[in-house]
Amino acid sequence: TQFQSEEEYREYLFGVIELLQKQIALLAESQSIVIESANKHAEDFTSFLIEDEEDLEARYFLDDPTQVESISNQNHRELFSRFFALVPNEFDSYFNELIVFEERRYEFEGFVETIPPYRSDTWRLGVNESMFDFRVTSSATTELLVHEFAHILSYDGIIGVPEPGTTRCHEYYDEFGCPPGNSYFAAFADIFWPDSVLEDFVEEGEDLWSNRELQNNFVTDYAATAPGEDFAESFTDFVLEDYPNGNKIKYDKVRFFYDFDTLIDLREEIRSEI
Repeated sequence: TQFQSEEEYREYLFGVIELLQKQIALLAESQSIVIESANKHAEDFTSFLIEDEEDLEARYFLDDPTQVESISNQNHRELFSRFFALVPNEFDSYFNELIVFEERRYEFEGFVETIPPYRSDTWRLGVNESMFDFRVTSSATTELLVHEFAHILSYDGIIGVPEPGTTRCHEYYDEFGCPPGNSYFAAFADIFWPDSVLEDFVEEGEDLWSNRELQNNFVTDYAATAPGEDFAESFTDFVLEDYPNGNKIKYDKVRFFYDFDTLIDLREEIRSEI
């Protein structure tokens, strides 16, 4: 009833159709960036943990974190969207690639690793397909995503602490990369993984720890497998659990993070999304 003539009505419809066509084109472009590029770059896939690109169920490239919303697989879209909801915004752009890998060959639930050009702000997040058996808001999923984010955070510089001109690392880090001297990880390792401990760990591995030490020194058994995992597991407890009381070393590790106002604010930001 708002149109005075059939010609005016047809002109309105053509305008609506043109607008819809533009929106469809934008959506298709966004999807192509995220999804279609997987085939184009498959031959370039290299990973420290995934042995063969055939073990990938899905691979997504991101120029912008908002592109995760255009992932067509609903389960993948919801889980990765959950990750970006939990991760503070200033870290969103660190993630350039998301992958889902098959469960059959890999026991770990997820991982992060740097990707070319191997900087501290270019990362791949990988998730085991077994994680899609859980709701994206489940404690298991939340713990995994916070744990993986902790690995990214660990290499961030502590505000107000300049990076040393030269960085000296124990030979243990030759394989994994020396953490920046002003990073949270370096500060954590200086206290809880000094060179004397690393020397014994290199020689004995996880057998170094007695059952009593495992219970008293680590928030989980997995934390005892490597300094980086100790950091990530302790940080996960810092975020998800209440302030710990007690004189065990594992509580000292969690309380370490309370020494930094920036991390306390970050904790509250993540907890507000849980």
